[in-house]
Amino acid sequence: VLELNRSFFDGKNLRMGRIYFHTNYYDDVGRKVTKSEAFLIWTKCILAVMKKTLKLDRSLGVYIGTDAMVVSNEGGNLLKPTDVIS
Repeated sequence: VLELNRSFFDGKNLRMGRIYFHTNYYDDVGRKVTKSEAFLIWTKCILAVMKKTLKLDRSLGVYIGTDAMVVSNEGGNLLKPTDVIS
């Protein structure tokens, strides 16, 4: 499974989304199993496209899109998923 948590924007605060996956899982008897090579190659391709499409924001240590850059440049707040909006 490749999971995507969407971002949230309230007009001033943009909480970042994220995309992630696990490379392993546990089978029916509790053994750790590495996912298939095809899945791992596919996820690497997805991440490579994202890195080419998005820009690394070094201050936050995350990749962001052009819309997020506009929000930031116009004084909006870029929040990590764990940040609380007051």
